[in-house]
Amino acid sequence: MRFASPVNGDKLFLTPEISMQIQTTLNSDIVMQFDECTPYVSVEPKTKGQITTEREAKLSMELSLRWAKRCQDEFCQSCRTPMRCFGIVQGGMHEALRDASLAGLNELDLPGIAVGGLSVGEPKEDMMRVLQHIGPKLPADKPHYLMGVGTPEDLLAGVQNGIDMFDCVMPTRNARTATCSPVLAI
Repeated sequence: MRFASPVNGDKLFLTPEISMQIQTTLNSDIVMQFDECTPYVSVEPKTKGQITTEREAKLSMELSLRWAKRCQDEFCQSCRTPMRCFGIVQGGMHEALRDASLAGLNELDLPGIAVGGLSVGEPKEDMMRVLQHIGPKLPADKPHYLMGVGTPEDLLAGVQNGIDMFDCVMPTRNARTATCSPVLAI
């Protein structure tokens, strides 16, 4: 992955292996595989601005699966303890692709599974449809992490669908801007 530094514009190159090395150096408690978060709206030149096609989502998901294997190999080699490297289920808004992604990650037998690529601009109904589809299929013997989702309602929906862990910028953003989410009666 080539990108420009947001600090000084330097051209940088990041691979799944370098990602694992960085996370290991940081002594992260949970190390996440390098993945491509499938956008809800396509960034491909021919379909830019349109909802990401199933073909685009499939290519992205397959890339993430290949990267997951490379991350696992590097993490096991550099850290000698694969107990913290989580895979990330991708596949856009397509249930069959989510199933294929989960099946590929299950073959790697990583110690935890994250669900990525939700809350990336899709309608809430689509996010919930995908979560309700994939959540109950996550392996029961591993922790489940829903990435980037954090409204109180979304947290409850996640727990109802087998999710154990969450992260989101919302609490920090709300604190920084002196706003809050409405109170949720449980």
